[in-house]
Amino acid sequence: MKKGLKRIIWLFFYILSVAGISVYGGRAVYGFHFAVLMFPLVSFIYLICVYMSFKIYGKVEGKTRVAGHPSEFYYSLQNESFFAFASVQIVLYSDFSTITDADGDLCYELMPGSGFYKSSVLVCKYRGIYKVGVKEVIIEDFFGFFKLRYENKEQTEVTVRPNIIYLDGLKSGDITSITFRDSKINKTERDVLLREYIQGDPVKDINWKTFAKTGDLYVRNRIGEEKQGVYVIMDTKRYSSDINDYLPLENKTIEATLALAMFFLKKNIPVNVVFYADKLYNVAVATMHDFGRVYNSFSEIGFKRNYVFSNTYEALLKDRFLFDAKVCFFVMHEKSKESESLCEQLRENNVLYINYLVTDEIIKESKNDFRVATNADLKEVL
Repeated sequence: MKKGLKRIIWLFFYILSVAGISVYGGRAVYGFHFAVLMFPLVSFIYLICVYMSFKIYGKVEGKTRVAGHPSEFYYSLQNESFFAFASVQIVLYSDFSTITDADGDLCYELMPGSGFYKSSVLVCKYRGIYKVGVKEVIIEDFFGFFKLRYENKEQTEVTVRPNIIYLDGLKSGDITSITFRDSKINKTERDVLLREYIQGDPVKDINWKTFAKTGDLYVRNRIGEEKQGVYVIMDTKRYSSDINDYLPLENKTIEATLALAMFFLKKNIPVNVVFYADKLYNVAVATMHDFGRVYNSFSEIGFKRNYVFSNTYEALLKDRFLFDAKVCFFVMHEKSKESESLCEQLRENNVLYINYLVTDEIIKESKNDFRVATNADLKEVL
């Protein structure tokens, strides 16, 4: 019977008791009226008893799992008292995980000594540490006068490791042209193009004739130089204090970085993963063991608000290893003046660069800028 109909029935008896008092009076009528008025109070006391005696159990396989991979999960509602539970409704953690075949809109009635057991599949959406499963239980009295929320005292917190996506190819360009864009025939041939001298450039590359004419230092670009491989630079700045905002963003940033590293590793192409975490890390990924070290680091790495790209920019300009790369992939949330300046310097040094911008906002894509939504399939957008 629906709660609305139950309340109508109670209201009918209440009106009937008031009418009886007005017309007939007497002990029986007043007793009936008092009994009807006591229904809400009795319902509230009943609900308190249910709250005190209610039991919920849940279990998930292990405490560590991989984002996007299913695992077994079950929960059980138990009535271990001597009275029935009129209405029990479960509320699940649904922002960062899903549980198949679990309907949070259903209400259960549990008789004394009975229970409800549910076995289902848990899928965690994002990398990180958060709670999953049953968050709380909503209990109501028979007439629906009152509602109480029973917090699950045995909530499950899991550690979710990032998912590894295996790419079939790159949308940003042909891999052959990227990795063999420098000709071996003219790998030491000097180009006639000049650019401004940057501190750290070899003195032998300074064009002294131009210096004699202009008084400014210029160096000669080289074309076809032997480059050293591929670099994937990951932004580690936290862009929000709200976990609902930063968790999907950071998860997709890590997934994209790992997917690119795995793609080049499978192609036997030298790849380095670069990221900032209190200092600049430049990790060479040449074997699956190297990839495992990066994967473990990314499973635990913490994004921070003070990890701004300017820190990465200064460290990269100091070491200058990016300028020996064949191609650089930047995985970041948004571009900054430092990132744009770095890309401009890479272009001047004949280094191809690609920006993957992880954002749900609509941006204008170009041959160097690609949008990656937090719910995107990386096989389609990278």
